[in-house]
Amino acid sequence: MPVFDAVTKIFRRVPDPLTDKKEPSPGTLAWGAITSDAALPPTYGADAKLVKGDLWQQVVGAKTMNITKDHTVMVFKNETYTVLLDRTTTIVGNYTKTVVGTYTHTIINTHTQTNVNVRNNTYVSPKVETFSANKNTQEPTSFLESINQQTKFYVYKGEFGTIKVDCGMEKLEGFIHKTDMKALATKMIGIQTKVNPLDVKISALENKIAALQSEINAVQPSIGITMVHAVSVTVKMLIVGVNQYI
Repeated sequence: MPVFDAVTKIFRRVPDPLTDKKEPSPGTLAWGAITSDAALPPTYGADAKLVKGDLWQQVVGAKTMNITKDHTVMVFKNETYTVLLDRTTTIVGNYTKTVVGTYTHTIINTHTQTNVNVRNNTYVSPKVETFSANKNTQEPTSFLESINQQTKFYVYKGEFGTIKVDCGMEKLEGFIHKTDMKALATKMIGIQTKVNPLDVKISALENKIAALQSEINAVQPSIGITMVHAVSVTVKMLIVGVNQYI
C-alpha cells in the first residue's frame, strides 16, 4: 500500500475552514432592517418576495384570495388576461377607468347594459356611429336634445305620432321634391320663408293661421281648364192689369 501522498481526495465545500463561519452575501436583504417590513427593498410588507427573473406559477386546483385592505398592481409593460369561461366582476363602490391610448371593445354576442341611475356621456372630439342593421330607440318619457348644427341624409324617413310641435326662431327648408299628405293640418306661423322649386301638396283639410307669411317663388305656373257654359234664357213677364196678358 502506498504511503500518504498529501493529495486531497475529497474537496471541502468551503476550501478554507477559517472562512466557514462567514455568512453568504445577503444580496438585496438589509440586515439592519431584518425585523421590519422594509427588510427586502424595494418591497415592503410582512411577507415580501423579490424575484429577479421570470416567474411561472401554476395552480392545478381552485384559488381563493381574500384581501382585507387595498390591492395595488402595477405592470410596467404589456398585460394579457385570458378567461376561457365566464367572468363576474362586482364593484360595490365607485369605478374609475382611464385609458390614455386607443380603446377597442369588441363583443361577439349580445350586449345588454342597464343604467339604474343617471348616465352622462361627454364627447370632446367627434363621434362616429355606424349601424349595419336596424336601430330601434324607445323613449317612454320626455326626450330633450340640444344641437348647435345638425345635418341628416335619408333615403326614406317616416314619422308617425299623435302630436308633433316644432318651435324655433327660424326654419329653412330646401327640397328637390316634397309631397305632403295630411288629413288635418294646423299651422301657427310668425314668419315663414320657403324656396321650393317644386312643391306638391294633397290635403283633405288644411287650416293655416299666419301672422305674416312670405313666399318667394321663382316660377309658379298655373294650368287650368277653361269651362264655357251656354245657357238659354227664358224671360217671362207678368203685367198685372185688367184682363191684359202678354
